[in-house]
Amino acid sequence: MGTVNDPAHEWTDERLTELERAMRDEYSQAAEEMRDRLDRALRAYSSEKAQREKAMDNTEEAMKAHREWLRMQAIQQTRMGSMVDQLADAAVNANARAMDMVRDAVPTIYSENANRAAFDVDKAVGYDTKFTLVDESTVRALIGSGVTDSPILREVRVPKVSRPKDYQWNRQEFTSAVTQGILQGESIPDIVKRTRSIFGMNRAAAFRAARTATTSAECAGRVSSYRRAERLGIDLMQEWMATVDPRTRPSHVALDGERVEVGGSWQSEHGPIRYPGDPQAHPSEVYNCRCTLVAAVSGIDQSAAARFSRLPEGMTYEDWREQARRRMEGGLAGEPGAVRAPDRRVVEGRDILGTWKRRPDEFDFEIEDVLDAQGFDGKPRVVDADEFDQAVRQANNGDGLVMQRTYSAPDQSTLDAYRDMLYDGKWYVDCSTGGAQYGQGMYCAADYTGKLSDGIKEEMQHYISLNESRGAEHAYVETMTLDPSAKIIRYANIDAEFARAEADSFLGVVKKANPRLTDREAAAVVREYGGTRSGSTFNLAKSWEREDPDGYDAFIEAQGKAWDEYKDAIEEVRLATASLDDGSKAAAMGYDAINAEGHGASGSYTVVLNRTKLIIRRP
Repeated sequence: MGTVNDPAHEWTDERLTELERAMRDEYSQAAEEMRDRLDRALRAYSSEKAQREKAMDNTEEAMKAHREWLRMQAIQQTRMGSMVDQLADAAVNANARAMDMVRDAVPTIYSENANRAAFDVDKAVGYDTKFTLVDESTVRALIGSGVTDSPILREVRVPKVSRPKDYQWNRQEFTSAVTQGILQGESIPDIVKRTRSIFGMNRAAAFRAARTATTSAECAGRVSSYRRAERLGIDLMQEWMATVDPRTRPSHVALDGERVEVGGSWQSEHGPIRYPGDPQAHPSEVYNCRCTLVAAVSGIDQSAAARFSRLPEGMTYEDWREQARRRMEGGLAGEPGAVRAPDRRVVEGRDILGTWKRRPDEFDFEIEDVLDAQGFDGKPRVVDADEFDQAVRQANNGDGLVMQRTYSAPDQSTLDAYRDMLYDGKWYVDCSTGGAQYGQGMYCAADYTGKLSDGIKEEMQHYISLNESRGAEHAYVETMTLDPSAKIIRYANIDAEFARAEADSFLGVVKKANPRLTDREAAAVVREYGGTRSGSTFNLAKSWEREDPDGYDAFIEAQGKAWDEYKDAIEEVRLATASLDDGSKAAAMGYDAINAEGHGASGSYTVVLNRTKLIIRRP
């Protein structure tokens, strides 16, 4: 398997080679500057050493005095002087610049591999699944923001330098090298050679970090596209592809060609590993890994395939990417082959609790799965002030609804990227200042009377001030409302609605098994039956037993079968939803938003789940 042609993997290796070349130049320049520093700092030592050695006789007393002089020189240079501090600073700065290079490369590698993986899947099934290109600038903004709940930062190992620890290590190493060099009576070139080896260790560590980060970004990007494909009804698995040569870990050679479910893990010598470069795996299975993932595609569910068009025969990745780009931009009028973006549509949710199943141990993605299954992952509507005011008046059954959300970032470019994500239907949630509640929905201060209250304004200012204290000095506030058809559930009612949905599921089974029951009688049967059939008596049907014994027996038999079927069905629902957070639960019941009352100065927060029903006032 290690010889499979993989253009994206080859492209990633080329980017890594370029990265290593730039890092090598960085360390070479730092080493040259170090040589000059050592030459200047040790010039007096070298001159006096040469004079002393020239005048020194070979007596034991003279040799002892020379050794003592060398010892004092070592103490003076490493403890009293600033040379070692300068060398340590130079090494730390070189490491920091090298890691900046790696961080700069990661978004490009992640986005390119995510896009290429989506093309490979489309090509394998023969359908254009209308993939939205992963935008490099968005990935870059999320990594630069340091938002720890970002899916990308959870999945990608992004290296960084801990300056205090790095400085301490380098200072100890340089102190030892210079001290040993002087104590051994070495020349400046020999001491330089000692210290160069320390820069060599720093460079080797930086290369390992670069290899690990690029492998992590490459594979995490691919998995993100595999997850999307799976949600679209494409049957696929992810396959480990090792670079099989003497440098490859034996444990990874053993994994070559093995397949697991999308989002699953392989079992290595040191525990589970989700993909090459997995930041959550044991370090001995991660560092310097050169393996990758490929998709093993079986096909596509034909009911899902009906939503897509056939992929043109022989379409190249470049053609596919250009088509996707044009689709994102809406196409060019009158240009042959232009792909126009579909008209914005408002998606109505439905109760999918009985059909949607949560992937095991995938909490981080459950809200995305539900929103995708509902079709809630479209773009919001952006309107001018007059149209927005009208939408506010119509919202909340005509009583009005207005919301605001604050976005903060350390710089303007990151802030702009957050706004682009919002307008593209991708939520950005900074859980350090609220937003983790009720899943990963859009969490907004809200007023259900349609007024931009002082409480909302106070909440926005609170978050702006809080973020400023954390270094996020750039901010903007979005004003939003919901489509009039939005179905909003109060947070306090989520569990009650969930129970009602389960009861409704049973009610449907009861009515199907017993057509002669009226709706009222069927509801009474549901209430009486409860959680067990043991000892139940159907008071409603007692007259049946007298008037129609055979009919009553048939009713009991049919009811028993219905209950057995219901138990199996509802158990599947319970297992799938047992640990759902409230946002996922509400979305799975078809709700567009949650009204979380009693929060903050505004008195109410709204968690928006259905992106297609969000209306944003154009700034």
